[in-house]
Amino acid sequence: MTYFNKDNATPPPTPLPFDTESSRQDQACQWLIENDLSTLPDEENSDFQKWLNQDSRNLGAYIRAHVHFESLNYIRTAPPPACTQQSPPPLARRAFLSQAMVAGVAGLGLLLQPDMTTADDGTFLLKNSKLLPRHVLLEQDEVVLDVKTEAHSKHVTKRMIADIVTGRMGVKVKNGLQLHAQNMVFKGDCLDCDVVLTHNSLEVALYNGALTWHHATQRGVSQSPSLLTFRQDPTKGLIAKSLNLTAQDIQKHKAWRYNQVIFDRTSLAEAAAILNHYTTRPVYIASKRLAQAHVSGTFGFGMPEDFAQAVCTLFKCHQHPTAQNIVLADA
Repeated sequence: MTYFNKDNATPPPTPLPFDTESSRQDQACQWLIENDLSTLPDEENSDFQKWLNQDSRNLGAYIRAHVHFESLNYIRTAPPPACTQQSPPPLARRAFLSQAMVAGVAGLGLLLQPDMTTADDGTFLLKNSKLLPRHVLLEQDEVVLDVKTEAHSKHVTKRMIADIVTGRMGVKVKNGLQLHAQNMVFKGDCLDCDVVLTHNSLEVALYNGALTWHHATQRGVSQSPSLLTFRQDPTKGLIAKSLNLTAQDIQKHKAWRYNQVIFDRTSLAEAAAILNHYTTRPVYIASKRLAQAHVSGTFGFGMPEDFAQAVCTLFKCHQHPTAQNIVLADA
């Protein structure tokens, strides 16, 4: 396979008709690498557009190459060893154009002052009223707050005590953690987990470490990687379930921490609803056909224009943008 070289003075030629599917996939990989290295100049961008429009199978080849590259770039082949501080997965800059599945990665600055107040006893009130997840560094422990999330946190000797009030919170602690959620208590050391609390359910995605949990009627111990769900039934009481997480599952569950969401045959109606949590310019689906269509790929938060353009390219629909929203309808 021959790859384009950015140092070459001559831009890559406009692709010729394909003789075999392998050559189609080769060129898809070449365009993928070009887009990932830097923003394409206008002339190369025009060539890329021509290649996508040349044959409907080209977009499919590009997306297959994208999915394969994502798996190589993000997935860890094995759970990290316990009590080892890990670096985040490598986040190579994505410059996929709107004609392909867009993977946008916004900057991840640490939230040290905004939305955080301190009580007299040293307890932090953590709130995220922004439109993107926010990262907080508390004595070498990291907390990630999703939008519309509220929690409390306090450090005692080598232990973080946290209480999630609502929303989704990611916690990565160097030492001990004692986490309160509704009427349950979770404890463990060197943990990396996400906690999602809604009005009728509690979910804990455990990526690293062992977690003990306590309830008035039940208790248990869970090992990573696993997904724990807790639901209160009016007649049966607490119903607890545990599922193992694969490397691909972990990738999907943790994507939100990096301002991304990974869809896997998700309906467009559901995909739009998820992305609309992270923007003031929502995307609305005005077609039953489109609402029931399914989409796969990685999309960035706060990028409704890219999502709308990708949908239009994939499903041959029209978009009607205004300053307030974007409406997608049949052509």
